Amino acid sequence: MIKLLGFFNKNNTVVLFLFILFASPWALAEDLLQIFSAVQSHDPVWKSKEYEYQAGIQAKGKGRAYILPALTLGGEYKEVTDKPECKNSEDPGCSEIESQYESSTYQLQLKQSIFDLENWYTWQEGKAFAEKAQTEYRGALQNSLYDTAVLYFDVLRSQEDFYLAQAEKDALASQLKEIQTKANAGIANQTEVLETQASADLAMVNHITMLGYLKVARENLVTHTGIEKPTVMALAQDFPIQHLIPFDEELWVNKAKASSPNLLALRQSVALAHRRYRKQSAAAYPKVDFVASIAEQDQQGRPFVINGRTESVGIQVSVPLFVGMGDFYASKEYKMKYLQSSEEAEAQTRELIQIVKNRFRSIYTDVLTVEARRNALHSSERALKAVKAEYDAGSRNMIDVLNAQQQLFNAKRALSHARYNYLLDLLQLKLFVGELTIDDLAEVNQWLVIDDTLMDLNTIP
Repeated sequence: MIKLLGFFNKNNTVVLFLFILFASPWALAEDLLQIFSAVQSHDPVWKSKEYEYQAGIQAKGKGRAYILPALTLGGEYKEVTDKPECKNSEDPGCSEIESQYESSTYQLQLKQSIFDLENWYTWQEGKAFAEKAQTEYRGALQNSLYDTAVLYFDVLRSQEDFYLAQAEKDALASQLKEIQTKANAGIANQTEVLETQASADLAMVNHITMLGYLKVARENLVTHTGIEKPTVMALAQDFPIQHLIPFDEELWVNKAKASSPNLLALRQSVALAHRRYRKQSAAAYPKVDFVASIAEQDQQGRPFVINGRTESVGIQVSVPLFVGMGDFYASKEYKMKYLQSSEEAEAQTRELIQIVKNRFRSIYTDVLTVEARRNALHSSERALKAVKAEYDAGSRNMIDVLNAQQQLFNAKRALSHARYNYLLDLLQLKLFVGELTIDDLAEVNQWLVIDDTLMDLNTIP
């Protein structure tokens, strides 16, 4: 204990740092990967996708059952009383002797399909459905990754908007007080007071609005993660904003064609519709089955006793000749549905490829926009500084200061939004081409830092 106290005495700085760290609400701030883990374990929407996937992959085994042998065991027990009546009593062949007996029959039958196109296509349909379920699950997982990023960065965006709105409101309240003092002293005119008051009122409205957006973003995070008191980290200011590598639009389109779960699921849907059409058409084909059975019969009673076994092995053939044309029209129906799904898949494929191209171009624009917004922010800071200097010198009025200040806050908001737009567009492009993985979130996660200038979510009024 004495040595421990000595350590604390010699390391007061370390102790103070640790105390501040663990006393701060930011010490337990959730990063992006922790939020994703919470979504996976809590969000009912994601859990329903998991159950949907588990249900879908059962189709493969269910379809296989149609081509496997069927073994059935049956039995029958009955008590029979036969009371014949002779209409012609003189008939020598007629007997009115009552017979009573008990009959027990047990049969074991094996049936194996040899040729049944309908069952074969049912098996193929089950495999296709299971493969489609796997593809859709992979797509759902990638959507969950992207949706988690949207949840997280919507909170950050709203936090920064609220922080800027609060800073603007406080600045205008201070300026309003200053200009009112100057107006009372006869140094400023009433127009400046009214302009400043109007700006302060609008800043108050914006502050209330941004607070509302922040509450909504926080509640969305709580709903999807189950974390009652979430605290998120901020995106580092030096987060790299750069053009895509490789910078080739056609290459990204080809990636989407090759690996997009959406496009693969569309192609599988068309293949599934085609198999259903072929399955329905196959209903009109002959069926050939191998059948083997063993039957045990035990009959006791008057007037005879029968005990025996019957064994049979054979081929059973059935040919549907006429069944009301139902299968014919059903086949035409499924053919039209197959053609319909083909056209719908083509339309959705073109749409997704266009989205990939648009997102590629958006990211190119985002990079240029962020750079331009940074330049605009630096220019706005210099402009406000110059206007304030001229205002202090008496060559500018408060209205000029307000305009320059509003321009600065707008530049800060625009830069903040541009950074998040770039990040989410980048993740969305990877989502559409089918390459979004947990590693992408982990890479972004490395650029999250604690920023105690942002409002703690748990102190939202």
